[in-house]
Amino acid sequence: MSLYSQAVRLIKADFHRYHSLSKQGKWRFLIRLLIHDSGFKFLIWFRLTAAKGPLFLFNWLMYMHYSRKYHIILPYHTKVGGGIYLGHGMCIVVNPTATIGNNVSISQFVNIGSNKGHAAVIEDGVYLAPHVCLVENVRIGSNSVIGAGAVVTKDIPPFSVAVGVPAKVVKSVRKNENS
Repeated sequence: MSLYSQAVRLIKADFHRYHSLSKQGKWRFLIRLLIHDSGFKFLIWFRLTAAKGPLFLFNWLMYMHYSRKYHIILPYHTKVGGGIYLGHGMCIVVNPTATIGNNVSISQFVNIGSNKGHAAVIEDGVYLAPHVCLVENVRIGSNSVIGAGAVVTKDIPPFSVAVGVPAKVVKSVRKNENS
């Protein structure tokens, strides 16, 4: 699979994630998304820049434009799965060593950082509420929710809700295998 076809596949996954959260028709939604939504516009150029094809310089310039315009620092070589959703698409800082899984929702003013070594690993289906800080090499388990303003310094197990400074698990929900 070529890098551009992989980028297009990821852009489609991102689009479907944004569209699934909308009640509008597909074409009207696409027009609104391309005109108004900062997160999705940034993600298009983020995905195309990561492909490093013949249009790399143009893609990189557009990526840098939207990165500065919306204050999103997400290096294009960061491992990010498909279906990412940037809630308000502004003031997001991600360390390049972070790993982000599929269908992750990131709200505004989120910081995923590391002073030394590797940054956080965020598994599939995680929701990071506004003003969340993930500090150093922590693992956020799949389908977890990190509450607003939480500072995560330790691993969070899958299917958990964590809140506070430092973040503590307040609820753990396992999905029933039979339902």
